[in-house]
Amino acid sequence: MRGRKPLFKKHMIDEAEKLAELGLTNDEIADFWGRSRRAFQYWLKKYPELLHTLKRGKLKADKEVEKKLYQRAMGYTYDEKTYEKRGDKLILTKKVTKEVPPATCAQIFWLKNRRPDLWRDRQEQIISGDELKPLKVIMTSDGNK
Repeated sequence: MRGRKPLFKKHMIDEAEKLAELGLTNDEIADFWGRSRRAFQYWLKKYPELLHTLKRGKLKADKEVEKKLYQRAMGYTYDEKTYEKRGDKLILTKKVTKEVPPATCAQIFWLKNRRPDLWRDRQEQIISGDELKPLKVIMTSDGNK
């Protein structure tokens, strides 16, 4: 006999995508499977389809978060429905359209990340001068000199 049988199984590829879609990190997926970080990293190198599947699952999760962040930044409406049980059936008794106003913090987060050239908080300090003249200090908040 030569060593242990590999613990990696093909069904884990599909499972990895689903776990990544749920937002689990590589370390959490490794822990879920009872593997060490090092063993999981080895699997990612040895089984490229596992790596690609993980990336695909993470991309799906990221896109969903982006969509929700955008909705929160812009505001949205939804229908709230109330049901009542009558006998064996659920009957719709009320439908109200509710509005969720735009969230300023989501707007700021979006703009700082999508348009850092216009929305950054960083202040730059520019110090110039030569040995014979006093220093000139210029402070800007938008990156302009």
